[in-house]
Amino acid sequence: MSQYRSQQNVIQQAAFFPKPLVKWLLPLSFLLALICYFPAELAWRYSGLTERLPKALGLASISGSIWNAEAVLDLQHQKQTLQLKVGWRLGFSALWQQGYWLAVNMTYPGTSLQLLASPNVTLTGLTGGQGVLSGAINPLLINPLLKRNKAWIDGDITINRLDWRIENARPSFLQGTVIWQGGDTYFIQPAKADRPQLIRYPQLALKAKTDADGVINAIVTTLEQPKALVDVRLNPDGWLSATVFGRLKQAVPDLPVPRKPVEQALIKYKEKLF
Repeated sequence: MSQYRSQQNVIQQAAFFPKPLVKWLLPLSFLLALICYFPAELAWRYSGLTERLPKALGLASISGSIWNAEAVLDLQHQKQTLQLKVGWRLGFSALWQQGYWLAVNMTYPGTSLQLLASPNVTLTGLTGGQGVLSGAINPLLINPLLKRNKAWIDGDITINRLDWRIENARPSFLQGTVIWQGGDTYFIQPAKADRPQLIRYPQLALKAKTDADGVINAIVTTLEQPKALVDVRLNPDGWLSATVFGRLKQAVPDLPVPRKPVEQALIKYKEKLF
């Protein structure tokens, strides 16, 4: 009796799934599973990205799928190797959890950065993108790179939701705050190699915003001095201008520059970027 019922169930299922439909469903299911779980290591191996990486950067390991993976990158610098752990989510999973199509997390001792991004795609191709950068950078990551220039710094750097947008390969929007805790910094002048220059910095904040006319403006201030120590502007026509004011010497007395009135420019710089 049970055998008869099993045969009847098979007949009913065969009637519900006609053979032509089964022929399409099986390959389609296999294709969807392959796309959803395609190994990131295999994709990396045949993507050609290895040849495009800077010489100092290499891939130590990678695991997971192309949509949700973790990797370890080797950063070579003066016979030293820094290992950066990078994880990412791509596609609907990132969009559901973060509101962006791509979520990348990079970690190193004392350092943790998160990049959220979404591309702008039209019929002509990729035209730009927008996203958010947040996190903290420890000097342990920066100082091995500064050592080449015979310098090092102290104090963590905090990035408080730096919103950005790029259009037609050009920056069009920037808003957020970057805070450096300040502290002792050293650098060695070639003419005085036996006497490192010590400069003590207070806490500095870089505040970026974009005006209604599209000008990206970034100023550097201190907690005690809300007026700009440094003022940087990027115009929509590609001209970048920067001004260092005399109040920077007032905030950082050890800085080896002449003392001038606080509103007077110590340094002015201008360059056409694009």
